[in-house]
Amino acid sequence: MTLLELLLVSSILGILAALSIPVGRTLLLQNDLRLAAVSAIQSMRRAQVLSQASDSDNSWGVSVQPGAITLFQGSSFASRNTPLDEATILPSTIAVTGLTEVVFDRFTGTPQQTGTLTLSNETTTSVLTLNAKGMVSD
Repeated sequence: MTLLELLLVSSILGILAALSIPVGRTLLLQNDLRLAAVSAIQSMRRAQVLSQASDSDNSWGVSVQPGAITLFQGSSFASRNTPLDEATILPSTIAVTGLTEVVFDRFTGTPQQTGTLTLSNETTTSVLTLNAKGMVSD
């Protein structure tokens, strides 16, 4: 292999690497957002089931804040039973707006709050809707 061929191959590999980095970052951001949305949905469903089962004789809820999704026991995030918290860490690239706390009624599992939760990053947005029956759709 000559020096010219070696330089040509190195140049081609460098160009391919430079082109793949932005694509890889976009895919990573999209994956992070999708995982955050799935975690929020699963946490809401789990809180609803725990409330319906009247686990620990109390209501359960979910708080979604920048940096974390927290499943909690209690009538509000502020008055929760902190040893029972189940937190899921969110990447710092994800912004949270809309419905950030929801508590489900004991036995019925109906949410005390309804609305939309919006998770977004620099490439895309995911909107989750919680209806009056406690169903979450995205």
